[in-house]
Amino acid sequence: MSGRRGVSALPPASGEAAPASLQPLPRAARRGRVLVGLLLVVVSAAVVAWLLVSAGDRAEVLVIVRDVPVGASIAATDVAATRAGVEAPVRTIPAAQAHDVVGKIAAVDLRAGSLLSPSQLTSTLTPVQGQQIVAVGLKSGQLPAGSLRPGDQVLVVPTPAGGADGAAGGASPLGTEAAATVDRVSAPDADGSVVVNLLIAAESGPTVAKQAALGRVALVVTSRRP
Repeated sequence: MSGRRGVSALPPASGEAAPASLQPLPRAARRGRVLVGLLLVVVSAAVVAWLLVSAGDRAEVLVIVRDVPVGASIAATDVAATRAGVEAPVRTIPAAQAHDVVGKIAAVDLRAGSLLSPSQLTSTLTPVQGQQIVAVGLKSGQLPAGSLRPGDQVLVVPTPAGGADGAAGGASPLGTEAAATVDRVSAPDADGSVVVNLLIAAESGPTVAKQAALGRVALVVTSRRP
């Protein structure tokens, strides 16, 4: 009589233990794995949200792509658009206003790679009719703390003779304060001294120059350029 015989599993070899059946994880372990998975999801979502917000805060602004000396006219090839996240009080120029920048005059030396600011540009060459530019060398104690910027309004004040600089005595060429506008400021030297180019009324220019040559002068800021 023919028939199909069932195939039975072979018994384990002598000395071998029978495979243990898989046991379900304890409830506490399963709960821990679920919590870890949820935590990973939350952290990932937070990271993605932060990246999206950071990207949204970045704006298209103008950057200088090659050095432009003070007094030079800005050409279209001098600037380019870049995305940057800039916080107040840093002022920048939107890339959409590039056409307004072309043709403006650099009020300071512009360095490649720096973001362009409205205070670095002017519409007129200096000096204009009725003005003179006087260079005044100043030590750190002769000007206010903080940097001077082109456009700042100042008073040129004569200082007494026999100061720390050892200037000789005598009458001051400049008898009273003279109003001026900062045109340009050099980088500080090793001693912290700077040279400030001042726009001064033509009738006061020579007197301020004589006073500055004695080293007996100080600047008082009356208003800052916005």
